[in-house]
Amino acid sequence: MDHELEAPEIKGRRLSYGSSVWSGTHLFVDGERVKLKQGETEVVDANGTAHRVRMRTRLLDPSPTFTVNERTIETASPLAWYEYAWCALPGLLVFVGGLLGGAIGGGAAYLNVHLFRTEEAGARRYVLTGLVSAGAFMLFFALATALSSALGR
Repeated sequence: MDHELEAPEIKGRRLSYGSSVWSGTHLFVDGERVKLKQGETEVVDANGTAHRVRMRTRLLDPSPTFTVNERTIETASPLAWYEYAWCALPGLLVFVGGLLGGAIGGGAAYLNVHLFRTEEAGARRYVLTGLVSAGAFMLFFALATALSSALGR
């Protein structure tokens, strides 16, 4: 899903960004994906003036912060500590199941943060991410049981 980026100093160009669980966050200029070098690029406006655009992402969070020249554009406020804690609950599987638990828990935590950034209503986000977390725990225990019996333990 593309989101408009308000950058009035870059006249005649349409800036947007999009993110997905699978490919991360990307910047688009006039609908074309822009390749960033170390998180930045130059965008030339309709008058031929070059503007420096930087994109910074937060850990696990698909909502970036942009800097156009020296002006910072927040695309979303940072998640609160308790929202990060809620999303990261499946990460506890690393303490129970090592590599398998970490892989499943980390993937579920990543998905939870992306779900938190959707336009769902507040309570609904908690329900959806709670279901993802519960599913991660069930998947872990099912795979751990299957692996344990396959290895004869």
